[in-house]
Order: sequence, then structure tokens, then C-alpha cells
Amino acid sequence: MERVQTLTSKSLVTAVLAFLLCSCSTKIKPEQLEELKSNEEFDQVIKVERIPDTPKPLKEEQISKKKEDRSHSAKKKKQKKDQLKKTGLENQEVKEVKALEKHLPEIEDSEGFNGRRPIFDPFKVGEKATMTAAFTGIPAGTVEFMVKPFLEVNGERSYNFLARATTNSFFSFFYKVEDWVETYVRYSDWLPLSFSMHVRESKQFRESRTYFDWDNLKGKFWEKKIKRGKKREKKIVWDILPYSQNVFSAFYYLRLFKYKPGKRFKF
Repeated sequence: MERVQTLTSKSLVTAVLAFLLCSCSTKIKPEQLEELKSNEEFDQVIKVERIPDTPKPLKEEQISKKKEDRSHSAKKKKQKKDQLKKTGLENQEVKEVKALEKHLPEIEDSEGFNGRRPIFDPFKVGEKATMTAAFTGIPAGTVEFMVKPFLEVNGERSYNFLARATTNSFFSFFYKVEDWVETYVRYSDWLPLSFSMHVRESKQFRESRTYFDWDNLKGKFWEKKIKRGKKREKKIVWDILPYSQNVFSAFYYLRLFKYKPGKRFKF
């Protein structure tokens, strides 16, 4: 009898919470949702294209430019080397060249890396990890983490990581969740280029975008949301540190390191 009372109490609490959540649910019109999704500033700084199955052949002018760039780079290195030799700083030149060839921030670990790239890439396009979510012990839905096909973001090959959280049919009756987040990470140096969050819940609708400007070390954040019938917008610009990760790309970034008992990492 005691067990039945305990289960009944939990069910009652769950029902009361669900009622409170539903009582303040937010409704949205299709045109309002489209307006939330639109973000011209973000679309101007992030250009996404599918990577074709076969690489496009380089045009003659592109090949010529690449040769010129390599020639110019080699000439600059030789000039710098000659200058350092004259001042007797050959060893310093060697150190600088090595730093250019294999540069990692001091707070990270270089084991298992070749420059900013991992020697072994642990990610496979199409991989998916699924976790279950519960609310007061009752199954509520799932959270899926996915590695999507590579994309060309701002002209550079990039990873496409996505996570999606959804409630099951039972829990959706009380409080519905259809949220997903996505990040693009540059393949060459593992720097995140963007982070997007899409929230579709009974209580709120929200669209946020973040752009990482590595040339100027600036982060730019835009947010639009409708909660309890009220629309709010926000825009933030802040300074970022070199090689920073965002809250989502960090989970994948951790998979690049070699772990041993007692070893510590910081980024």
C-alpha cells in the first residue's frame, strides 16, 4: 500500500507540474516563426554550400595565383633566413619556422596532433549517439548527437555537428520540445565558425546565431525569441581568445585528445 501511495504522489506532482507548464504555453503564427528564423546579418557573414562529390577543376588563373603565392612565400622565408644569418640568429630562425609549421596554443597538449589537425580523426560522417531523457523518473524523450556530411563554409571545408532534443508523444501532451543546435567547425585548424540554436517548445520559440570572427577575435551573437506572447531581441559583440571553442563544439573537440590517468587539459 505504501508503494502505491508513493507512486500516486509522484504522478500527482508530475500532473500538477504539467498543468502549470501547459497553462503558460506560447502560440505562434507561421509568419512570426519565419520572421524569427530570418537573420540577414548572420547570412552575410556565414555562407554555406554543399561539397560536390568530385572536386572542381582549378581554372588557369587560380593555378597561376597558387604558384605565385607559393613563390612569394618561399621568397619571404629566404629573405628572413638571410637576414637572421647575418645577425647570427640561425637557431632563432629554426624555432620560428617550426612554430609556423606546428603551432598549438600553450594551454593545449600536442600529443596526437600535427599542427591544429589530429593525426587520427575520430569522426565518421553519419555517426549518431542517442541518449534518453527523463523527467521525475518518467521517460520524456531523446537527445541525438550527429556528425553530418562536410560542408563548405565561407569557402573552406568544415565539419557539421548537430544535436537534436525531442519529447516523446506522451510527454509532448504536457510539454512539447523540438530543439536542435548546430555548429560548423573549420577542418584545417578546428576553429568553430558558427553556432546556431533553434528552440521550439510549448513555452517559448527562440532562434539564436553566433558567428566567430577569427581575423578580429570577435564573437557576434543574435537572438530573437517569443515567450509568453512577448517578443524580445538581443545582440552582443564580445572579445574571444585564440583557439576558443563554443559550448557545443567543445564536446567534439575533447575527442581529439589522448587521455591518460592523471593528465589534465585546459582550453
